[in-house]
Amino acid sequence: MSKLARICLLALVAVQVSAQEEPAQLNTVLDIDVLYSPISSLPVHGEAVARLAERLQRFHYNPVAIDDGFSSQVFDRYLDILDGSRMHFLQHEVDGYDAAYRYAIDDSIKSLSVAPGFQLYNDFQRRRLQRLIYAINRVENHIPEMDFTLDESYQDREDAPYPADLDELHEVWRLWVKSAVLGLKLAGDDDAEIEEKLSRRYRNQLSSVLKANERDVVQS
Repeated sequence: MSKLARICLLALVAVQVSAQEEPAQLNTVLDIDVLYSPISSLPVHGEAVARLAERLQRFHYNPVAIDDGFSSQVFDRYLDILDGSRMHFLQHEVDGYDAAYRYAIDDSIKSLSVAPGFQLYNDFQRRRLQRLIYAINRVENHIPEMDFTLDESYQDREDAPYPADLDELHEVWRLWVKSAVLGLKLAGDDDAEIEEKLSRRYRNQLSSVLKANERDVVQS
C-alpha cells in the first residue's frame, strides 16, 4: 500500500470513529441523577499526599509547616481552582465548607486522608453538571424568546460574591448563556446555527466532565 493510500485510510478511520463517538456525546441524557456519581478516594491517595507534605516540610527551600495556616491557604486556593468564576457554589455552601474544612486539611493529611478534597470536588462536579444541563436546555429550547432589547449584561464574576440562592444562580447562568447567544448573533449566525453550535459546545463540555476520575481529583 502506498504512503498516500495509508494516509487516506487512516483519515477515513478517524472520520468513522469520530462519527461513532459524536452522537454519544451529543445525545447524553440530561438527568443529573443519571449522570452524577461521586468519585471515591483510595488509601494510596492519602499516602501520596502525606509523602508530598513531608517533602514540603523537609526538603523545600522554604520549609512549609503543615498547620492551620497551611490548611487555610490550601482551602482558599482549592476553592479558587474549582470555582474561581463564582458560578457554581452558593454562599451558604461555601460557608459550610469553610466551617468544616478550613482548619482541618492539615489534620486530614497527617491522618493519610484526602476526604475534604474529594468531598469538595464531588460537590463541584454535581454543580457543574447541573449548570451545563441548564445551559443546554436554554440554548436548545429558549433562544427564540430571548429579548436583546432589555438593558442586561453579563459581568466577569472573579471578584463577585457567590450567589445567595438557586434563583440568583439561575440568573447568573441565564445571562451567561444569553451573552454567548448574542456573541454569535453579532457574528451573523441565525437562531438555528446558534443552537447547533452552542448545543454541541455545552454537550461536549458535559462529556468531558463525565470523564473525570480519581486521578483528576488528586491532581487538583
